[in-house]
Amino acid sequence: MKSKQKLSILLWHRLNRMEDGKAPIYVRITITGLGRAEIDSGKYVAPDHWDQKNKKVFAPAEDWNDINDHLKEMKKELAAFFLVLSRKHPKVTPAMLKQEYEGEPVTVERKSEVPVPVPVVEEHTLLEVADLLIKDFEEEVKAENKSSETLKQWKATRKKIIEFGKFRVSKNGEIKAVDLATEENDEDKYPIKLSSIDNNFGKDIYRYLTVKRLDFLKGTIQKRRISNLQELAAKGQIKKIKQLLYLAENKNWLPENPISRYKSSGGDKEVQPLELFEVFKIYNKKIDIERLDRIRDAFIVQCFTGFAFQDIANLAPENIIRVGLNGERWLIKDRGKTEISEQVPILPVVEDIIKKYQNDPFCIANNRLFPIPSNTKYNSYLKELADICGINRVLKTHLGRHTFADIMLNICNVPLEDVSKMLGHKNIRTTMRYCKVRKIRISGNMKIARKTLFSSAGKLKKVA
Repeated sequence: MKSKQKLSILLWHRLNRMEDGKAPIYVRITITGLGRAEIDSGKYVAPDHWDQKNKKVFAPAEDWNDINDHLKEMKKELAAFFLVLSRKHPKVTPAMLKQEYEGEPVTVERKSEVPVPVPVVEEHTLLEVADLLIKDFEEEVKAENKSSETLKQWKATRKKIIEFGKFRVSKNGEIKAVDLATEENDEDKYPIKLSSIDNNFGKDIYRYLTVKRLDFLKGTIQKRRISNLQELAAKGQIKKIKQLLYLAENKNWLPENPISRYKSSGGDKEVQPLELFEVFKIYNKKIDIERLDRIRDAFIVQCFTGFAFQDIANLAPENIIRVGLNGERWLIKDRGKTEISEQVPILPVVEDIIKKYQNDPFCIANNRLFPIPSNTKYNSYLKELADICGINRVLKTHLGRHTFADIMLNICNVPLEDVSKMLGHKNIRTTMRYCKVRKIRISGNMKIARKTLFSSAGKLKKVA
């Protein structure tokens, strides 16, 4: 008789049992309605070498390939033992499967025995996870390790979670949308329990944000402008919610992230960097208004260092480090967003701007290299700067970062790996989204190829 029981096998990186910088990998076995058991795989790996999404170890972890093979074999053996036990017994418990795998006598539950109840796991909500992250993030902002702008983004995500919790209840007919107007601040009344989140959650909340949100909120919130989110904004929210679910998984509040494989529709919007002649127009423009002159200087620094707003705003004299035998001056700082080190040699144009503000009262009082206003004011002033410089583009702070990447890769022929390092990216794939290889770079490299392979008469040369 075929068993109706279902077995789930999950690899679990137990970060709460860290030893010497490495955490053990456990195999969690769950059988429908009968709880779960965990088996120590005997393998340890550093958090940086564990692929949380694909549940694999990756290089340069020691013996990473052997560990993956061992884990794969464990899963196969457990599945095989479960099949054997299912043929022998009408009901197989996780404890029985663990005993069989570990070579211990299998304790069979008798019909006369009172079944052991499955332990009740404390319920946690998505909002609870968000509050946990935000609390930690606020402390990091106070310590100036994280950006206050990024904190605002997390708080915006928190609001979207509350909205969607109400929307789900409304959709199920339990309350009317119009009734929510009086309950705007009643955050905990419609929680999204982690146990209720399945692999459709990503698709559902993406559709809410991009299609359903406007109609739903029309009858609930009258005090602020509301709209459906554009694709990129919605994808940003999904990305943050994924992070929250990974946090819940790491805290053992979830067996795994249900939407780890979800990808929202719509491609990434390609940002067009400024052309070099446009950078020159901004750099050479005579500006008599001090606030715009300062913004111009800050933006030029971004175009020739690649620093994002929060990082250029927090650059201090101690971030200037002398490197190499010649003592070349570099700007070195951990990115506020990722804590990955950005390391950029100081180009002459940046050196001049650093000197310009070395005695500036704001910079001295705040121990900063440049007088940078708030992000909102910065972007507002950039629009004015574009107008007076005759730039027919919407200038934003992050455009300077994209422009730096493009100048380095396509005009200066700096290798992509070096550009990635200067931008403080975790991997080159991110850098490739920042800067595309342009025809000018291909043309320049092909000239070298022609010179190497062919004579001036076009004959193929013998290459040593």
